[in-house]
Amino acid sequence: MPSRLRLRLSLLLFLHCAVGGAWLPVLSLYLQHNLRFSVENIASIFALMPLASIAAPLVSGQLADRYFALQRFLGATYLLGGVLLYLLARQAGVEAVAACLFGYFLLSAQANALSNALAFHHLPDPARNFGAVRVWGTIGWIAAGWGLTAWRRSQGVEGGTDALLFAAGLSLVLGLYCLTLPHTPPAKSAQPWAFLAAWRLLRDRNFAVFMALAFVISSQLQYFAQISAPFLHRIGIASADLPAVMTVAQVSEIVAMAVLLPALLPRLGVRKCLVIGAAAWPLRCLVYALGRPLGLVIASLALSGISFTFFTIVAQVYVNEAASSDIKASAQSLLVLVGSGLGSFLGAFWAGAVQGYFSMGAGAARAVNYTQVFLVPATVLTLAVLAFFLLFRDQPVARYQAKP
Repeated sequence: MPSRLRLRLSLLLFLHCAVGGAWLPVLSLYLQHNLRFSVENIASIFALMPLASIAAPLVSGQLADRYFALQRFLGATYLLGGVLLYLLARQAGVEAVAACLFGYFLLSAQANALSNALAFHHLPDPARNFGAVRVWGTIGWIAAGWGLTAWRRSQGVEGGTDALLFAAGLSLVLGLYCLTLPHTPPAKSAQPWAFLAAWRLLRDRNFAVFMALAFVISSQLQYFAQISAPFLHRIGIASADLPAVMTVAQVSEIVAMAVLLPALLPRLGVRKCLVIGAAAWPLRCLVYALGRPLGLVIASLALSGISFTFFTIVAQVYVNEAASSDIKASAQSLLVLVGSGLGSFLGAFWAGAVQGYFSMGAGAARAVNYTQVFLVPATVLTLAVLAFFLLFRDQPVARYQAKP
């Protein structure tokens, strides 16, 4: 891979992940402690992210596959996203916060799929080279988290709108940078509707089993998205330290993507790598359910890096290989729709309901039984991994999208 191309794509994914790493890990704590939103309001707000992932990706995939140059489409997306994050930092009411977040999530849902699609388009061998480029996204997430913690430590503040303003600035920089990326024109195809062609991949039994696992895992990951920050704060981690502590997961991602994945994927194949990634999630749930000692809980964050690399990254490579060249953006959008969209949407309410069921009291005095809460996703994920191991096989995906 040409070094200049590697650098440009690596910087794209570095900035893309830095935007999310600057504020998403501490969003639930910001809503709970700074804005004083209820658990039910927070669950509803987190459901907006997957709801946007349902509404946006297939449309954006269709536009990128058929009508607009991908780098310009991404540039406009990140510029608008930066404006919305700035506006979000100025809001305090539930309705206003929800409106800004939903607008932002509509943009970020398509950016998640299309930034990967652009990288896959230009990489000469995506299965071999994507990990080496994507690892810079992990480094970007870590850099943003540590940068936020350093800022808070220097200013003597626990948290607030600083994370949102930091992310807004990064998003604006990324939007301008996207306009300088290599030209990525829409594909020419006899099939006018790329997203319908992507849906035909589900006719393949293996692909359908894979998507079912992606759905279940995404639904259960909402426990971590909504509950991790308050849970870690409850067991003794200061708010100012949370952004840095939570990057333990991303540090393990670097090792997994740079060392483990290149060595194991060619030897083990897609099936076993996906099982490794999926199985790390219920293990982390069990450590969270135990809740002590603090060092073990912090160390368990590294399992997230293993899961992300061996499930999420391998999943993106698998979908790219399954799709024909004229529907790759739509195929990545389909993965976002099923996982980050439908799965996370239902999971946001499910996680909120479980947290409410195992809670006592109200308001600031509300006490959550985190042991019972995290045993629920541990059980669901274990059953899902076993089913996937029995039903999924390592074999090429039939190109059903080429049939009328």
